[in-house]
Amino acid sequence: EDTHQLLSIHFPRDPDRFQSRLLRTLPPIPFGQRYHAHPFLSPDRKRVVYTELVDGFSQVCALDVADLVDLDEYWI
Repeated sequence: EDTHQLLSIHFPRDPDRFQSRLLRTLPPIPFGQRYHAHPFLSPDRKRVVYTELVDGFSQVCALDVADLVDLDEYWI
């Protein structure tokens, strides 16, 4: 089954501490690439915006990541 995963990356510049953590696994959208958008960080850096199949319809969703973006481990 073809799924997408939303991951957070920690300590990207430190190979000894580098980690990726699963935020959410998205189910496949049965209608192909046309019906989904690749996740992106909102301009205010508080949400990851993505599409997900909900009750048979593609929905635009926002995952709150405001607590993540200010952590030093993303930038050092």
